[in-house]
Amino acid sequence: MDALQRLLDGRGFTSQVALDALLHYPALLALRTMSIVTIDEGRDDFLIELLTHPRWTDPYVDELDRLWASSW
Repeated sequence: MDALQRLLDGRGFTSQVALDALLHYPALLALRTMSIVTIDEGRDDFLIELLTHPRWTDPYVDELDRLWASSW
């Protein structure tokens, strides 16, 4: 799960919308592979954690905006 979170966090900054969408592709491939393995191993509990725990944060929104948005 840490590897998936690092892939989500590891995307760089770009101003092109098409490239920005592709930056999530490695994390998506890792999530798909991890999901297949957890289902094959019968680890439904880990699959649920895998699908709910990692969080994506928008690199273009600063921390003050996030705090303000979460206060509503």
